Amino acid sequence: MDKEANNSGRKTERSKLDRAELADAILSSALDCIIVSDADGHIIEFNQAAERTFGMTRADVIGMTMEQTIIPPHHRDAHRNGMQRFLATGKARVLGKRVELEALHSDGHIFPVELTLSEASLSDARVFVATLRDVTSQRSALNQLEEVRATLSAIFDNVPAAIYLRDRQDRLVMINSWGAGFLGRDATEMIGQPMSKFREPQNVARVAAVDANIVKTGKPETHEFTYHLKGGDKTGLMTFFPVSDGRGEVTHIGGMLLDVTEFHRARMELQEARATLAAIFDNIPAALYLRELDGTIIIMNQYGADLFGKTPEQMTGESIANFDRGDEIEIAKKSQVELLTTRKSVTQEYHFTLPARESIILNTIFPVKDESGNIIRIGGISSDVTELYKARSELQRAQENLHQSEKLAALGQLLAGVAHELNNPLAVVLGRAAILQEKLKDTPHSPSLLKLREAADRCARIVKTFLAMARQTGPRRQLADVHELVENALEMTSYGLRNANIVWSKEFSANVPKIEVDEDQIIQVLINLILNAQHALESQPENRRIKIRTELRAGGNWLHITVADNGTGVHESIASRIFDPFFTTKSVGKGTGLGLSVCKGMVEAHGGKLVLQNTPGGGATFLLTLPVQMTDALIKNEQKADNAEPHSRGRVLIVDDEVEIAAILADCLTPLGIECILASDGKSALDRLSETAFDAVFCDVSMPGMDGLAFYSILKVNNPVLANHLVFISGDVLHRDWDRLKSLVDRPIIEKPFDPQQIREVALLLLQEEGGRP
Repeated sequence: MDKEANNSGRKTERSKLDRAELADAILSSALDCIIVSDADGHIIEFNQAAERTFGMTRADVIGMTMEQTIIPPHHRDAHRNGMQRFLATGKARVLGKRVELEALHSDGHIFPVELTLSEASLSDARVFVATLRDVTSQRSALNQLEEVRATLSAIFDNVPAAIYLRDRQDRLVMINSWGAGFLGRDATEMIGQPMSKFREPQNVARVAAVDANIVKTGKPETHEFTYHLKGGDKTGLMTFFPVSDGRGEVTHIGGMLLDVTEFHRARMELQEARATLAAIFDNIPAALYLRELDGTIIIMNQYGADLFGKTPEQMTGESIANFDRGDEIEIAKKSQVELLTTRKSVTQEYHFTLPARESIILNTIFPVKDESGNIIRIGGISSDVTELYKARSELQRAQENLHQSEKLAALGQLLAGVAHELNNPLAVVLGRAAILQEKLKDTPHSPSLLKLREAADRCARIVKTFLAMARQTGPRRQLADVHELVENALEMTSYGLRNANIVWSKEFSANVPKIEVDEDQIIQVLINLILNAQHALESQPENRRIKIRTELRAGGNWLHITVADNGTGVHESIASRIFDPFFTTKSVGKGTGLGLSVCKGMVEAHGGKLVLQNTPGGGATFLLTLPVQMTDALIKNEQKADNAEPHSRGRVLIVDDEVEIAAILADCLTPLGIECILASDGKSALDRLSETAFDAVFCDVSMPGMDGLAFYSILKVNNPVLANHLVFISGDVLHRDWDRLKSLVDRPIIEKPFDPQQIREVALLLLQEEGGRP
């Protein structure tokens, strides 16, 4: 009995253990979420599937309420009220039913679940068992299926084309209203009827052949048909396609018919429009293009492709940025930003380095918008305005020159008197210093006189250089010492260089001969190159240097003059454009206004070259090349002056209203054995001529009473031989018509202040000139 009792007890205990283990195994292995709560809504069981679905552990939720864990905030009131109603009345809306609700994940997102809620009674309490399943994927699939069905239904009912389906026996299974209407029928009366009943006789055999081929190949086919309908003939584009079952066998044949009657008519009109557009697109004298927002070229016309030496096909697919360089890239970027911001067209000017030439392009880009107004592409039209720009610039330059001429004319009237008054005392200082230096040679006063003469020489050079530039004379070629021209240019720029803390140096080649140049133009070129170097060094914090070097090359036939600085140099993006007549990197007010293009033109007019060279170690170097050659006449005059031998006797008439100037001239000539007689104006000079014979005349141009020109006119009539032995002296270097004055008098003019040696050389030449003695 005891044994049986023990066995019975063990069986009961094992039965209890097996049942608990079974329940635990079921909870753990269940694919659905099982959540058990008590009558107060507190969770007392939460299986592994629930942990995975809600992102919470069993330990996290045991003892918490359903509201605190898985019920979304907007459903909590309804859940609370439902529980209270059920506990009070026993009536429940969801108990024992399978319903779809929303649940709350631990990360805060809400998802759909399928819920089954049941009540269970334990020995001492009521519990509620909720079985849940995440139906997110199922609902998504159903939604997608509904969307597909709705889309197909919308397409089928609203597409402006005939759509139908027929079986292998040619019976119509379905057809949309548009297709029935195209044939002048009602869709309901057509369903179940053979489709051949509605075909025109000439198309029956053709369709049968198409059906047979589709069944054989399993591929769709498209054919064009003509329909003779009551409303008139129409053209339809019919596509036949197979519909297969799961085994791949064709069970039905579908069809879609498009009415292309208007399309044919429009196609002809479109072809004409395209031909017209193509003629305009390819023949308009401007680059037309369309590109994506990222710059990819969609289409480019022939003119635009020709600008870059390519074909339209080669440019299609390329980025428009591949054809920009230097400053053009930034301009293009800013233009696109402005277009996208303002949504309006933008016009910019570009300096393009094209394969054939430097060009100025006026480029307008405009937005291409879709129906919603969004900018989807960018169009452009580019016109080559180089010649127009040149013409405009030439006009502006002419206007500026006219304005400058007017200013110089007014300034000239003021400076003429000032220069005359300034040159006369300078002539006195320079002449007296030279004469005193000769007289007091090898005395203690000689060094001081040398300094005085050098200072006077410097003043004279500065005045002459400045006034030569100011009077804007025409080109005058004569033999000149290039080193003196460099010195004159440095005299004019030295003040600015010193103020800019720039150190300049010179390296002059020995035995450089005089060359035939226009002194004023070469000085202007040198000044401009020096000032360009000064401007380039402004950004250099320290150690600013300019070096000017001369060197004979090519067997002495060419003279090289280099102006080099140690600044930042010329960026390669603009190096090819610095001689462009419309290009400058200087701000307003910088430089002389004499562009490098004008300098280059002046140098080339001399038969030379002006180029930018690569500078080792940085900086910029401009190379000025001039031919070393002299005309026979100039060589003859040079040799004549060098071989001149002083006459032992001669008489010279000196005509000048400045007593000191006349006296200095006499002091210069007397040591040569030349007798000098003075006259204060033209009238007194004529009186002297009536009394005495003269071998030569030095005559001032501007004098009170009868001036030098009036005196010369009378002398040419009364004594033409002596008139050919006359030389003018003038301090009025800004004469109202200096070049015309020289052509009228046809005699040499010595500008004040002068050097005594220059006066002596001229006098000796006058006294030995052929043509007889006066």
